[in-house]
Amino acid sequence: MIAVPQEAKLADAAKWKKEFKAGFPFVYDPKGAIAEAYGVEAMPFNVVIDRNGKVTKVILGADTAALDAAIKKVARK
Repeated sequence: MIAVPQEAKLADAAKWKKEFKAGFPFVYDPKGAIAEAYGVEAMPFNVVIDRNGKVTKVILGADTAALDAAIKKVARK
């Protein structure tokens, strides 16, 4: 899992990571290129990508059950 916070400043993105106690890496993308490439419309916007780089699931909102299920499905392959 990699997070891409949408904060414009690196210090704000680091604050986000600390506040949410994210135990996974995050990528600072101040120009929003990643969000644009994936067509992000709302936050949180979760994209599950398999080992071959194929997008297998897009989950809008904080649906942790759907996200867990999608990650488990990809991990089994």
